[in-house]
Amino acid sequence: MLDEEPQRPNFGGRKMGDLKEFLVAIARHWLLLMSSIGSLLVTILERIRKHPVTNKLFKIIAAFCLFSAVFLAWRDQFKAREKAELGMDSQRKRAEYNQRRIDNLTDLLQAATVTDKPPSTAQGTQAVNVSSGALVGAVAPENKGTVVSSINQQGGITAGELQVSVGEPARRLPQAQKMALVNALRNPPKGTVCIMVESTAPDGKTLANDFGQVFALAGIPFQIGDVMSLPPAVGIEIGGVLNKHPLAIFISEAFRTNGIVTRGIFTPPIDTIEVELIIGRKTAR
Repeated sequence: MLDEEPQRPNFGGRKMGDLKEFLVAIARHWLLLMSSIGSLLVTILERIRKHPVTNKLFKIIAAFCLFSAVFLAWRDQFKAREKAELGMDSQRKRAEYNQRRIDNLTDLLQAATVTDKPPSTAQGTQAVNVSSGALVGAVAPENKGTVVSSINQQGGITAGELQVSVGEPARRLPQAQKMALVNALRNPPKGTVCIMVESTAPDGKTLANDFGQVFALAGIPFQIGDVMSLPPAVGIEIGGVLNKHPLAIFISEAFRTNGIVTRGIFTPPIDTIEVELIIGRKTAR
C-alpha cells in the first residue's frame, strides 16, 4: 500500500482569504461613506451651484470616499492585530509570574528537604524544631533523664518518652507595630490594595484583618478576598513592586522599615487590581 503524501499548509489559500476579507471591508466602508458623506456633499453642492453635479465632480467624491474606505479598513486590521498582541503580552506576563512562583516554591521545598532531619538524641546535644527553627529544649544524656523534643504537632503529650510539642503560633501584628505602620503609611500615592488570602494559610484571615486595620487608619482603600494559587503562595508578597507601581513601592518600603519581610512581584495582568498584597502560608510545607 502506497504511503499517503503528507498534506502541506496552504499559505496561498490563507493569503487569498485575507485579501478577500480586506476587500469586503473596503466595500463595506465605501458604501457607508457614499451613502452618508458622499450623499451629503452632493446635496450641498447642488444647493450651492443650483444645478446637478457633473460626472467629474461625482467621480472625485467617489474616489475620496474610496480612499477613506481603504484607510478605515486598514485601521480596523491594525487595531485587531494590536489587540491580539496585547492579549499575547498579558498571557506571557501571567506565565512568567506563575513560573517565578513555581521556582520560589521549588527552592523552598529543596531547602526544607536538606534541613528537615529528626531531632538529635546524642548525649549533650539539643533538639530543634526544624520547621520553625526554634530551640525547644535540651536532650538529656541517654537513659539519664527525660528527653524533650518537638515534632511540630499542634500540641499534646505522647506516652513513653515525654515529647512536648508546640504548634507554630499564628501570625499577628502587635499594636505597637500597627501604629508604626500607620505612621509610615501616611500620605500614600493613589491606588487600591487588594488583600488576597491564600486558602491554605490557617492564620491568613486574621493577619489580613490586621493589615486592613492599618490601611484603614492610614487612609488607603482596600478590599479583602480569597485566592487559591498554583503553587500555593508562601510568606507575604506585594504585587506591583517589580513593575514600579508607586503605591506598591510605598507599602513595600514601609513594611521593610518596620521589620516585615516581603517579596516584590509583578502585578498580575488584571485591570481591576492595582496593588495586590498576597498573604500565603507561613512555610512551604
